[in-house]
Amino acid sequence: MASVKLDGNADAVEFCSTPPYFDVLAAATYTLQEESTEKAASRVGTLSLFSLLCDSDLQLRETHLLRTSGILDIKWRPYPCPFSQPMLAQASADGSLVLYDLQVLDSYYLKEVMKGGISSSMCLSLDWDALSGQQVSISHSDGALSVVDVRESDIEVLEQRENAHDFGAWCIEYDTWRPGILYSGGDDCHFCAWDIRQGLSQPIFREKRAHSMGVCSIQSNPLNEHLLVTGSYDEKLRLWDTRILKQPIMEKDLGLGGGVWKVKWNPFHKDLLLAACMHNGFMVVRVKDHEFCVVMEYKKHASLAYGVDWFKGLQEGTATESVHNNAMLMTEKSSCVEHHVSTLPLVASCSFYDRSLHIWNVDIHL
Repeated sequence: MASVKLDGNADAVEFCSTPPYFDVLAAATYTLQEESTEKAASRVGTLSLFSLLCDSDLQLRETHLLRTSGILDIKWRPYPCPFSQPMLAQASADGSLVLYDLQVLDSYYLKEVMKGGISSSMCLSLDWDALSGQQVSISHSDGALSVVDVRESDIEVLEQRENAHDFGAWCIEYDTWRPGILYSGGDDCHFCAWDIRQGLSQPIFREKRAHSMGVCSIQSNPLNEHLLVTGSYDEKLRLWDTRILKQPIMEKDLGLGGGVWKVKWNPFHKDLLLAACMHNGFMVVRVKDHEFCVVMEYKKHASLAYGVDWFKGLQEGTATESVHNNAMLMTEKSSCVEHHVSTLPLVASCSFYDRSLHIWNVDIHL
């Protein structure tokens, strides 16, 4: 429905979840620049900000471009939290965490407000503590995990666990319903849970056998308290009940010829899931009655499917209520939101080597 080319290899996209800024989309890139034999290769990136325009056709208007270290992950601070101002966190290849405030003048732009070196290894993934909006956890390429505080003008490392995973820790995720619980997955095939109130000295759960290859993605369901999904290089989706984490309650071999790099639950429909499936595009999966069912495939990208996210504005036929952190909030229609009501769920997706960012509709019966 709409597409643009980015200035680097595209690997992450995130719609803002704070009203009335639902039309704001961030997209990140990571490009390895090969140098001469005398110099080491450098990892560079870009962070682009777009406004989603809903006229007769969907359009993406770029409003800001930043050149940075290579970016592996980006996340907007979740809504609701104690802060109404949108803030974007960036996990960087140089081992730093960067925080930006969303600013509005003639158009949207990002203002860097904090930057801190977290590790000598790459920051691969990050997530916000949604309860406080003041804590970020990060996973690293050497298998370490970090928990940092961002409440003041500087970034403070609260705790760091080296060798949390034997190899790169691909993903980290707070439990939406229990913010004190943190999940991580790594290239060692381990899926772990940590109670950060007790520190990171030992996981409260470590599963070593369910995934036959590295764990790439984890997300708890924001509308269903005890459900969590993992994606893996072994091409399988697995659904877990967080009350009994001994084994998955179901798994689905999607046979995609590539790993499940990213998973995202729909913010309005508790049984819909997005999966970025690397070598075989993007999938919309319905999770119902302990079954995974692929209900739509999107294969208009020409390269590795990495970044994906749902548009978080209002959708016709759904309540204007969003469930997050066990709280119901009413989303009032602002002038911005009124122009961003979709008849079908909207998705942003990006692919790596062809540097493409797409916006498309999930055209299925809901």
